Order: sequence, then structure tokens, then C-alpha cells
Amino acid sequence: MDNSNTQIENAEVIADEIPHKKGFADTATAAKLSGEYNMAVGKIKKTIAGLTDNTELRNAGRDQELKGKLHRLVGSIRGVREQAFNKFSTTRKETQQICIKHGGRLLDVATDFIEDLKKALLK
Repeated sequence: MDNSNTQIENAEVIADEIPHKKGFADTATAAKLSGEYNMAVGKIKKTIAGLTDNTELRNAGRDQELKGKLHRLVGSIRGVREQAFNKFSTTRKETQQICIKHGGRLLDVATDFIEDLKKALLK
């Protein structure tokens, strides 16, 4: 068996065993949609429980609604993280382009400044 395939399979098994990752969608949008779905189902369960005086169903609805709010929160956090990463990547590329464009001139100015400073201090 190929060693790289074994490593990939092991990584997948380990990722599946992470308890805080189970039950959450992988993308921000999917997590938000999952949250909306769970909140809606939870509200429906609570409504039915109110009509039938079923405490167990009411508690299940409340728990599922809370789960939905949590999924929506995770989706929002992932969205902000993705936006920050994209902004950082864009800013980094822009900064690199500025340095490439103006870097030589900045070094010349800095060198001239250091030379002038040396002359002034060594008088």
C-alpha cells in the first residue's frame, strides 16, 4: 500500500474523531443554512409540543433551536474569518507590488539619509 494514501486515510479518520467538529458544515454558508434549518425545525417542534402538551418534544425543539443558533454563529464566524483572510491576502499582494515598485527608491533615500546622518555626527 502506498504510504501517502495511508497517511491520508489516517488523517481522515483522525478528523472524523474530533468531537467539536462533528455536526458542523465545512463552509460558512453551509453552516448558516444548517443553522436556519435547525432553528426552523426546533420552532416547529416547540409549536407542536405546545399544542400537545408534550414536554419532551418541547425540550427537543428548544435544544434543536439552540443548535441552530450555534450553527448560525459558527457560520458567521467562519464568514468573518474568510473575509479577513481574503483581505489579508489582497493587502499582502498590494504591499508586495508597492515594495517592488518603490523599494529601490526607498533604499536609496534611506542610504542617503544614513550617509548624511553619519556626516553630521562625525563633524
